[in-house]
Amino acid sequence: MLRSLRVRLLLAIILVVLIAVSVTAVVARQRTTGEFQRYVESGGNSANRRFAFVLARSYAVNQGWSDIQTEVERLAQITGERVVVADQRERVVGDSEETLIGQPVRSNWPPPFAIMVAGNTRVGSLYLGPLAGPREADTAFLSALNRSLLLSALLAGLAAVAVTLALSGRIVGPVQRLTTAARRMEKGDLSTRVSVETDDELGQLAHAFNAMAGSLGQQEQLRRNMVNDVAHELRTPLTNLRGYLEAARDGLVGTDAALVDSLYDETMLLSRLVADLQELAQAEAGRLTL
Repeated sequence: MLRSLRVRLLLAIILVVLIAVSVTAVVARQRTTGEFQRYVESGGNSANRRFAFVLARSYAVNQGWSDIQTEVERLAQITGERVVVADQRERVVGDSEETLIGQPVRSNWPPPFAIMVAGNTRVGSLYLGPLAGPREADTAFLSALNRSLLLSALLAGLAAVAVTLALSGRIVGPVQRLTTAARRMEKGDLSTRVSVETDDELGQLAHAFNAMAGSLGQQEQLRRNMVNDVAHELRTPLTNLRGYLEAARDGLVGTDAALVDSLYDETMLLSRLVADLQELAQAEAGRLTL
């Protein structure tokens, strides 16, 4: 199965597409996540500054965070998110859910959305949304983005498979026809030819195959002609020898010196023909030295 050119070509292109799509998806995910985070941060800066200004003014009016819980609950109703305010010692002084008041800011919390300043002095920090991990809307957006990237990679892979099957048919088809023609030639059919449909490397290969088949057919015809010629040339002296010997055996001619000389001449002619054939065989084998 893996020896098939079509299967290997399909696997190679699928592997290349998977690597390319995977690298693209990873890079796109990282870039998109970073850009989205910066967008969220930049989009919330103006609102965060307004919230921080309101809270800092409440701190200045009340000379502390004694009445901050009311402002925190009002901001939570406006934003629809959890609002937590910590003082300059990183201790929670206001929580819209009223569960963290008096507790210190934990290390796993995200960075504050805004820093509150009163009289050029930092007086607290503002936290919005979930205190562990990204907000639900951000998570939903990133999940949808990841699903879109996965779907795009899947569609790209299917498209690559379809294109590979189409291309492999155009590439492997001529190769299979060449293989079939070569097997027919192996069985002795030197008249087989393949159609030349393109001018690319496969077309040139088909043209070279046809030229080789034509040359082999011509050489085979020349070999047959040579065998016929050799058989004709050998038949004449052998016929003469046979005739003289049969006549001598039947007593029609005497075995005098003239008969012996004639038989000797015919034998020498056969020897020259055999020597010529030997030299021809050496020349065809490339072992004849001039």
